[in-house]
Amino acid sequence: MINNSIKILLFFVLFFSACKKEKWIFDSPANDNLELPLLLNINGKNCALDIESKSFRFPIVQNSISNFTAFVTFQDYTSLKFNGILFENGVENKFGDIAINTAYELEFTTNDEKNEFTLYFTSIPTVQIVALDKIKNEPKSYARIIVNYAKTNLETVNNIIGIEHRGISALAHPKKSMGFKLLNSFDMNNEKSLAFFNKKQNIDWVLDAMYIDKAKTRNLTSLALWQNLNTDFKHIGTSCEFVEVFLNYESLGLYTFCEKLNETFLDINAESVLITGKQNLETTYFRKHPKTKSIGPYWAGWEQKFPNPDFGGHDWSTINALSDLVTQQSDINFITQIAQVIDFDNFIDYFLYVNILKGYDSVGKNWYLYKKDLNEPFKIIPWDLDSSWGRDFTASKVKPQGLVSNGIYDRLLALNPEMFREKLKTRWAVLKNNEMSPSTLIGLFDENFETLNQSNLIEIDNQIWGKNVDLTSERAYLNYWIPVNWNYIDEYINSL
Repeated sequence: MINNSIKILLFFVLFFSACKKEKWIFDSPANDNLELPLLLNINGKNCALDIESKSFRFPIVQNSISNFTAFVTFQDYTSLKFNGILFENGVENKFGDIAINTAYELEFTTNDEKNEFTLYFTSIPTVQIVALDKIKNEPKSYARIIVNYAKTNLETVNNIIGIEHRGISALAHPKKSMGFKLLNSFDMNNEKSLAFFNKKQNIDWVLDAMYIDKAKTRNLTSLALWQNLNTDFKHIGTSCEFVEVFLNYESLGLYTFCEKLNETFLDINAESVLITGKQNLETTYFRKHPKTKSIGPYWAGWEQKFPNPDFGGHDWSTINALSDLVTQQSDINFITQIAQVIDFDNFIDYFLYVNILKGYDSVGKNWYLYKKDLNEPFKIIPWDLDSSWGRDFTASKVKPQGLVSNGIYDRLLALNPEMFREKLKTRWAVLKNNEMSPSTLIGLFDENFETLNQSNLIEIDNQIWGKNVDLTSERAYLNYWIPVNWNYIDEYINSL
């Protein structure tokens, strides 16, 4: 009797299981391994979905491709039509002629239930962040990052990360910048290094929201200019790439994917020192020596990244000595000692650089002072240059006049140690008609504007964040501003 009851029960379980209709939920949450269910995969890359607009994005390297054929996978229990063409699952399918920024119809059918979406091919790489927890400003939360490149020679990166919001004043903006570190497992201490966009391998990376930048390219262009300066030595600096970021099934719009200055990037050792200004104060502008005692990682508007406790604790002696020399020592002491404390070639290039882009926010905070070994002089590394090229930290216009300086440069110009003024003029004579010529600077921006104009990401970003960025208008402003500022700098330096 019991056996017969069990048989009957099993029959009904199997019967109703077989009759159960599969239903495809397109925004199902991730599983415990932070993996989203398969929706649409092309050539081994999961297409990113924005559920609000019901649109998928897939990056390609050309603006258009004739007779595009690709390996396509989707859910086993559904059928898929692309522009009315029925696709087969798990095989190569013919898309025909395709082009970026063009809406292609997708029709998914599951048990007679039809769901219509749109597929866009894009020239900008996509970054998907898969998270169960809300991303916040400290501590980091676990997530998965998936980077799909437009270039076919770069393999998709799919990895666990620890992610958080980053910035100071930028945290007040609705669109957040994010920093993340790569992990081997769900353990924040189990870190790993990877290379993105053929850049140097690193543990930490940055997704810059560029919220205030009306050109969406100021920081990226500025960082490229710094490394493009022709020197006998290579300037230390980071670089960025345009991407579209998705959080689960939501497009967050246009970001730049940037390298981060850290122990791995700089190849830090036990003697290395890395200091950054966190606030625009008289102390960080080297116009007043701090009255407080230096304790821990913060001091008078500065933050010390290295040395850190892993290398025996914080040591402010080198930056304290520089501040004392600049702000308190006699003229003769400054003249005889400053060339041993700072790298003259680097400081000369940075003075020209920060003035050609009018980085008023980059000589007190938003810059790094670095020495790899204690016997080396300090070098400057630029960072966070959204407030530049004719706009300030509120995105308000800044006139192309005036000098960007601080206490160090004030005394260098006034006292002229080691013939600083003459060396500055000589270096300007080289750069003014080459890397820093108006046509070259405008060309750097034009290249990045063209990259953005080829995509429809500005339109998407404006719609998501309620902005009105107009690249045509901003391009015209920069084409006016750059030559006028160049003339001002040229007249100033020639008058020294």
